[in-house]
Amino acid sequence: MVETPNKSSSSNTNTEKSTLHPAFTVTNVHLKIRTLDGEKTPYSNWVKLFGNHLKIYKILHHIDGTKPPSKEDPTYDAWEEIDALILQWIIVLAATLEQQFTNSALSAFSSFDEYCQKLKDIATQLGDIDQPVSESRLVIQMVRGLPVEYDTIGNPT
Repeated sequence: MVETPNKSSSSNTNTEKSTLHPAFTVTNVHLKIRTLDGEKTPYSNWVKLFGNHLKIYKILHHIDGTKPPSKEDPTYDAWEEIDALILQWIIVLAATLEQQFTNSALSAFSSFDEYCQKLKDIATQLGDIDQPVSESRLVIQMVRGLPVEYDTIGNPT
C-alpha cells in the first residue's frame, strides 16, 4: 500500500502569511498628511498631525528617538524599508513646499507685505524640515516673483 502525503501537513510547512505593513497602503501622502502651509495648518499642528499619522500607520518609532534594530536582527530589513518610505514622504512634502516657494508671485497676493510674508513663512517651514532657505535666496525669489512693472530700465545716457 502506497501512502499519499497528507496535503494539509505538507502545505503547512510555512503557515506564516506575508502581510502588508499599513504604511505601505498610503498611495498618496498628500491625501493623508496635509502639506505644511502655515495658515490652514500651523507648524505645531502639522507636527501633531504628522505624528498622529505615524501612530496610525504604526511607524512613530521611526522618528521618536527609538533606536532601530541591529543589522543582525531579522526585522532590520523591514524596518529599513519603512524608514525609507517615511523619508520619501518627508521629501514629497518638502518638494511641495519648495514648489510653492519657487512659484510664488506677487500677482497672487493682495499686497506686497502679504507676498513677502508668505515667502518668509514657506522659507521657515522649509527650514523646519531641514531644507533651509538662505537670506539671499529668499530675496532673489522675492524679486523674481515681481511683475514686469517692477523691472528697472537703465539708461546709459
